[in-house]
Amino acid sequence: TDGPGHKALFYVTLHTTMNDDALGELRSQGISIPSKFVNTGSDRSKVKAERLACIDLIDNLREYGLDLAEEIPDVANRIREREEAKFKLAVNQAQMILQAMG
Repeated sequence: TDGPGHKALFYVTLHTTMNDDALGELRSQGISIPSKFVNTGSDRSKVKAERLACIDLIDNLREYGLDLAEEIPDVANRIREREEAKFKLAVNQAQMILQAMG
């Protein structure tokens, strides 16, 4: 958590380890995938920061050929929310810099 209480920014780090059975199944299908992932999310809301870290994991898995969009409802909306959150964070940071400059 960073910032004053009324403008706190939550940082979430998600560590995921694939179990050996899942890795074996994926590799037997020709999918080369690491056994561990570290994903992050940040937002003014703790729940949204956690959600963004999960979406980051989904994006990583998609890069390795695993598309979970069909299995997880509303993934497109979640991804759009993440992009909106990134934009809002950038705007807030720019506003803080301008305020600090005077």
